[in-house]
Amino acid sequence: SHQLPADWWKEIILHPNGNPIKRVRFLTKMTNAIPLSLNKIGNPTKYADSGSNHHALLLQKPGDEKTYIETVSTYHANARIHKVNSTLVAPKRHKGPSGWSEPVWQESAYQSRKGYKTIFSVARKECVELTDKQTRVRGICYLQNISGPWAPSTGKFCLVFRDHRDSRPYQGGLNEHFLRAKSSKKLQEFTCRKIQIDAIGRIRPAND
Repeated sequence: SHQLPADWWKEIILHPNGNPIKRVRFLTKMTNAIPLSLNKIGNPTKYADSGSNHHALLLQKPGDEKTYIETVSTYHANARIHKVNSTLVAPKRHKGPSGWSEPVWQESAYQSRKGYKTIFSVARKECVELTDKQTRVRGICYLQNISGPWAPSTGKFCLVFRDHRDSRPYQGGLNEHFLRAKSSKKLQEFTCRKIQIDAIGRIRPAND
């Protein structure tokens, strides 16, 4: 069990030599660790946890009907504005005490060089209108889960959209979502439109 017993503090834990143990160090395995510094021979010495994914970019190439998905981690999103003591979302460059920040939502030099164009970005809890192209079934959904590579891809990602009226916690079940897109082919079965819903239920487009 990962939980300590309620009376763990009553009995002193001792070293083999009889001295009491006053502090311990826990080692945890990090996935998607980002190296922060290198030693003289080029090996990483410090790492940062990338955290959960902050948002996903829906991209397209001219003349290509496929939809590409690129995820942006919370670490990378925060690193773009870490020089500014402000909110996480910085739509414009702002001069802070340590220099200029960058927009959280932006096209990378790689995307521009390869000709990718951003359709829109979507973060967790943001709303998207999904319409099935064959059945014309329409759903107002919010993005509940993002996973995928940090480079444009037509697969190896997973976007989970839930009906905006469904407030149940996500359990990973197959029948709990409106759409689970694991490839651009599945995503292209729907017409996607990012929207905003105000306090009285009015729907407006949001193409950021």
